[in-house]
Amino acid sequence: MKTKRVALALAAFLIAYVVVTLIWMTIQRQSLEVPEKDTIRVGERVVLPKLQPIRGGPFPQAEGKLLFVTAFSIACPFSAESVPFWNRIRQALPPDRARYVSIGCARSIDELQAFAQRTKLEGDLFFSTCEDVEERLKIEGGIVHYVLDGRGVCRAVWTGMPVKPESEREMLTEILRRVESLSP
Repeated sequence: MKTKRVALALAAFLIAYVVVTLIWMTIQRQSLEVPEKDTIRVGERVVLPKLQPIRGGPFPQAEGKLLFVTAFSIACPFSAESVPFWNRIRQALPPDRARYVSIGCARSIDELQAFAQRTKLEGDLFFSTCEDVEERLKIEGGIVHYVLDGRGVCRAVWTGMPVKPESEREMLTEILRRVESLSP
């Protein structure tokens, strides 16, 4: 009788463990996936918001190169901690194939400039209002990375959360692989 109770308790524990694990995995997967309506998709033409240069000249034309665009809101709690990785992306992109630019949204240009200075964000930086970024680039207060071709068509997109140090190399390798495969 006692053995039967132990077996039933163990079975109940294992079932509960499996259920909790499956729920956790579903939540993790959903937090990394972007619903269809939330961002620009591969193959869509990107209509950029009205941009004001903070650092760099007018927004670059692709001219035979790809544009790697990081669009972000400084209100996103992950933006500041993601800047070092963004800088590493910019430094790793082959300059003959791609150019890196950032589009930041904030309440004011001064607020974005202060953010860039505080976080040591490198490269060309453009300001837009959050309303315009959300409407045109279909993001809401977060982070999205796009690879655009010379016609402004999205060829790759990554969203969201900060990249953990242990997966940074893998993510950077994936980005560079995609840029290489898309290069004109």
